[in-house]
Amino acid sequence: NDIKIKLPALSNEGNKVKIMTVHKSKGLEFPICYFIHNFSKTNEEEKTKKFTYIENFGILTPFYDSGIGSTIKKELSKQHYNLEALSEKIRLFYVALTRCRENMVIVTPEITSIKEKISDCKTFKDLIDFVSHYFSSVKHIDINALNLTFEYLNTKRFSLKEKKLENTLNHIQLTETATTIEEKGSSKLVNRLFSKQEKEMTIIGNKNHQLFELIDFINPNYSILDSNERQIIKNFLNQDLLKDIKNAKIYKELPFIIQNNESIKKGIIDLVIEFNDRVYIIDYKLKNTTDDTYVLQLESYKDYVFSKTNKPTSCYLYSIINDTMTKII
Repeated sequence: NDIKIKLPALSNEGNKVKIMTVHKSKGLEFPICYFIHNFSKTNEEEKTKKFTYIENFGILTPFYDSGIGSTIKKELSKQHYNLEALSEKIRLFYVALTRCRENMVIVTPEITSIKEKISDCKTFKDLIDFVSHYFSSVKHIDINALNLTFEYLNTKRFSLKEKKLENTLNHIQLTETATTIEEKGSSKLVNRLFSKQEKEMTIIGNKNHQLFELIDFINPNYSILDSNERQIIKNFLNQDLLKDIKNAKIYKELPFIIQNNESIKKGIIDLVIEFNDRVYIIDYKLKNTTDDTYVLQLESYKDYVFSKTNKPTSCYLYSIINDTMTKII
């Protein structure tokens, strides 16, 4: 029998992602889980100490005979440590894989080599590779082909093993003249206190934004909405501009960033509707659609979308209260 679960459209869960460690996830459950950052090694500092205590072997010390050497007990303790660490890794691996109700997506670097024995596995990645032949499907993704954000692409990561660092910072040299890049937001800024009425309107506007974000415009499920929410969505979808929306690609809450030599502009576009031959950008407003500031805001949106699609692009403001669609540029 089909089991239907009703969730309110304005649930606090929303279209959100919760990020947590495997330890923090114990006892929790989610419809879909992504298992990421699974290639870090276990901290083996305890195993490498010269003086240590292990319950099975007692206090372990090195011996000295023309140099410091390791005892048999020390070697046995390392094997014991490795087995305990592997056992804990397997237990955590099980916890991670059983947090999902419907689908577990494991995101990991491509498999290059598989350990011959499970005892050789040091990371979650090693365990994943070891059992990879059980996976129902594997999808290879070229990171360079993804539309990644400027911040992600310019995140600098390096290993101390890969770079020789000097003891001071005096040896760092700039090969290019440094310039100041101004960071700008594309949304309208309000630098004043809100009245009580304006605050209430802002809360209503945020709720409506969330409603537009959560509802499926292609196949809207009106049964999960109350009468007011249902009417709001129907009014929007009945706009002449959206009569062919089922033939379009839809992008909601689309983040963007535009950089030149002097500034960086970034923001979030409420809605982008892409057809084969044109693109519509729609920004939701509760009521006011006449502020000149919105023109500059939408110009930034248009520049970004056109750079990605190379299609004729038009920008609109939609007033939720007045149920009007106004073309801006």
